[in-house]
Amino acid sequence: MYGRFAAYYDDLMSDYDYDGWSSRVVAKLRETAPRARTGLDLACGSGNFTVRLARAGYRMLGSDPSEEMLTVAAGKSDGLGIRYVRQSLNETALPRPVDFMTAMCDGVNYCIDGVDFRRLAESLTDGGVLIFDISGYRYVSETLGNNFYYEDADDVTYFWQNEYDEAAKVATMELTFFCRDEDGRYERFDETHRMRAYKIEELLAAAAPYFEAAAYGEDLRSAANDSSRRIHFVCKKK
Repeated sequence: MYGRFAAYYDDLMSDYDYDGWSSRVVAKLRETAPRARTGLDLACGSGNFTVRLARAGYRMLGSDPSEEMLTVAAGKSDGLGIRYVRQSLNETALPRPVDFMTAMCDGVNYCIDGVDFRRLAESLTDGGVLIFDISGYRYVSETLGNNFYYEDADDVTYFWQNEYDEAAKVATMELTFFCRDEDGRYERFDETHRMRAYKIEELLAAAAPYFEAAAYGEDLRSAANDSSRRIHFVCKKK
């Protein structure tokens, strides 16, 4: 779970085209749930999708297990009427159902023990839609795999050592950060993140009792396979 990393997350993810990505999600929502008005952005993190969905005209909630991430998200949501709640994806509980849910940027990969599709379906209106993405099986198992990465930015340097457990299908990422304080000195902190490698058919089968689901590639149009870098799932409640 994200702790102090939350304060640096947006800077380190600045190369993501959130505008283009969210516009594709909105287009798919309008195609599959044209009457949708209310939504929940699961695993919303720093709110990059939540605020864009609100600007697209939806009444949004955002949920995430990280208090630090929710603080960052709230800071960019002024005037948008977004409400945030601290809960994990598999703990989702709402006072009333919403018309759609999203879970973007690997939120489902962080569900190490699987996804509670029944619980999610119960929090959707009849015919409601769930759209989520994952990092593909090969990306988690091989690109992350047992590899080492680092990044050296202006105010933060981090090292990222991964270990992949083939039996559990889980990549454990040990991250070490060195962040520059106002006085110019660097402070170290460490976080551990775990991501599960999911195959497409595994998630489609888990969703099937509750949703009619299909998998798409990066553009939310083309077909996807387990070698795809990013895979989107569009699920309509039965």
